[in-house]
Amino acid sequence: MDDTLPRPFKCATCKKGFTRQENLKRHVNTHHKGRNAPVFPCSQCSAKFARSDLRKRHVENCHISTSASPSKTAPPPSLPPTVGDSPSTAAWLDVLLTHPPQPKGDMLEPMQQISQSYEQTSPAISSEIRCVESFFEGFHRNFPILHEASFHIVSTQVPLLNVITCIGSLYCESTVDEATRKAVFESTLSSLQQYVEQNRSRYQETWVLQTFLLLEFLGIYGGNDTSFLKAQRIHRDLIDAIRLLQMSQDSSIESLSMTSGEDSGYGEEGDEDDMQEPVSAEALNEQWQDFIRKESRKRCVYMLYLLDSQLAILCNLRPMLSSLEIKYDLPCCEDIWLARSDRDWFEKRRQRFKSFDEPDDQAYAHETPPSQGFFYEASQTLLHANRNDDGHRGPGEKHKPKKLRLLWASPFAAVILVTQLQMMARELTHASCLLERPKSQRRALSILTDKQHAQISQALKSIAELVPRSQKPVFSFFDFGRMDVLSDSHDDQTPLWHTFWILWYYTSITLSHPDSLLVSGVVESNLPLAIATAGHLATPRSKDKRDIYEDRDVFRILNDLEMALDLLNPIKSTAPPALENPFITLLGFKICLVGWRLVRLTMPAAQRSSDNSGGMMLGNSNNGRSNPSRFVLDAIMACVGTGGDDDAENAAAALAMLDRPVDLARSEVRFLEWIVANFTKRTTWPVGSWVAAVMHESLAKAREAYAAPMSE
Repeated sequence: MDDTLPRPFKCATCKKGFTRQENLKRHVNTHHKGRNAPVFPCSQCSAKFARSDLRKRHVENCHISTSASPSKTAPPPSLPPTVGDSPSTAAWLDVLLTHPPQPKGDMLEPMQQISQSYEQTSPAISSEIRCVESFFEGFHRNFPILHEASFHIVSTQVPLLNVITCIGSLYCESTVDEATRKAVFESTLSSLQQYVEQNRSRYQETWVLQTFLLLEFLGIYGGNDTSFLKAQRIHRDLIDAIRLLQMSQDSSIESLSMTSGEDSGYGEEGDEDDMQEPVSAEALNEQWQDFIRKESRKRCVYMLYLLDSQLAILCNLRPMLSSLEIKYDLPCCEDIWLARSDRDWFEKRRQRFKSFDEPDDQAYAHETPPSQGFFYEASQTLLHANRNDDGHRGPGEKHKPKKLRLLWASPFAAVILVTQLQMMARELTHASCLLERPKSQRRALSILTDKQHAQISQALKSIAELVPRSQKPVFSFFDFGRMDVLSDSHDDQTPLWHTFWILWYYTSITLSHPDSLLVSGVVESNLPLAIATAGHLATPRSKDKRDIYEDRDVFRILNDLEMALDLLNPIKSTAPPALENPFITLLGFKICLVGWRLVRLTMPAAQRSSDNSGGMMLGNSNNGRSNPSRFVLDAIMACVGTGGDDDAENAAAALAMLDRPVDLARSEVRFLEWIVANFTKRTTWPVGSWVAAVMHESLAKAREAYAAPMSE
């Protein structure tokens, strides 16, 4: 074999390199597992080690008194090694465009570091620190790929710190303006691309993946057409890299070593042995660092899948990454990921394991995992949760994977699963558009078959049953008996649960009302064009040119629509508009377009009913409830009410809205006014202003059509 070929796959035990992952796996199984694996027991305790140097370090740290070796001091627990550190850091110094990070020897405690920075440095450095803090407070909860507890400004790679500062500047007042963000984006991307072009295996470094993903997100939603095109190139390069280096599966590199069990975090297979008390503080810290490294890699791969799905949903681009390629288990619970120390992490994992240590789980834990991976298994469990018609599965024959049982504790995992269902529905819709349909169904609104709709809808309901009900909106017209309590607005995970529910409702709506860009085959090259096209496709059309809305479709959509509109309403939302993910802002726009179509659809019939009853201003509640169009219109308009009193927060007041007289001729204008005002408040990212500008044009046309006066 040619010795000049790159060998990116390194054995974690002996450091030998291989050109293919299969060769590395065979090497590990032959030399480092089973009876061939060398074992080095400690002579003073029961601990065993795979390498003699590990045993030596264990003896020096655990069995020799501190007075005998005063020079060896354990690192401060508040300063764990940075996840991004790697032997190739020196190579990065050749392509840095800015000063290198401060050496590790000069590292300070996090709070001491921040306080001294404010006292001794310039206002520009203070602004940078403020941007980093705003990044974690405002953005990171929706993009959880960094391990916050092990993040330190002074030891973070400069490119990663630069992009963090740029994104954080959007969430606070700082000296970083639009021109600065663009310049930093360009310089950081150029230098990082040069860094990985020198050695493609550098994509395996966690900080490189994190930096590229943040740059891609900033390029997509940052508001510059050139940056959007470069973000698409980043996306293609990342997908090519993880395929070349086989990083999309759980068996990559570290997990092949003999000391690695199955993926951890929840108390899963192989975790029972890990729950034993560590032999030393150093051993515990090593386990924590290993968990951080693996979980960070996993989250980066899943985030790449989410970004791939977002580009497909927003611009109707064909997805480049299939969920079948991802062989990782689902991300861990958020409290485990957010643990502030190794001891806190260990205790949270032990609590998770003990809480679900059921006898029958042990039999399930040793089953052979499916060849398609744990992600595939989780989605299939949701899709076939109630399948027993063919006798393949009866109640109690097979338990849900424990990851799904703890889905309530991981909003990131919940978002991933709903995204997969959304992409599945899009693929089925796309294929159905290409297949020949009966003439009577060619203009039908719903394209999926009843069986497809039922199966995906059931999977969505299964997920909804596994997540916290307290995160749902306050009131539904179709759920009069339930009065859920909104979660505390200060809950750290509220923004990500808000993301989950908007995505959940959008997915449920599109099962009956598919995306207009998808069914029309329009592909756009940037977000402003995609927004403008979506708005144009939603404009009113004559009856012979629009889809046929069956009653079943309308009432399927209405329940999800009114609850989604409640979430988009700042008065009732579980998350402030400033913290909303820009992708979710655009999904909210698409949901509002569906609402606009229903308002236009129901207004004529509702107005005719009103006229026949003796006028537009009615006080007869039975009229609204007996006329389906009036009922649908009242339900939608109740969600966009502008009242700020507490009456709108309870079911009794919401029901009373059905009896309240409505100016039907102004319903469309009022709805569009609400959309413009609502998205104008979303100022953190530019997408809110783009939506407001497009809808303002439609509002002006509606006012002209109805001769409605301009509202103040």
